Amino acid sequence: MKNNLNNLVRWFCSKLSLNDLASVVPILLEVLSAT
Repeated sequence: MKNNLNNLVRWFCSKLSLNDLASVVPILLEVLSAT
């Protein structure tokens, strides 16, 4: 299971550029702080 998770994370990161990441992170932080 852990191996699959690592592969998923690696794939996800390879799909995202730094610009995408920079726009996604603030949204994630807002969602996390809202809960």
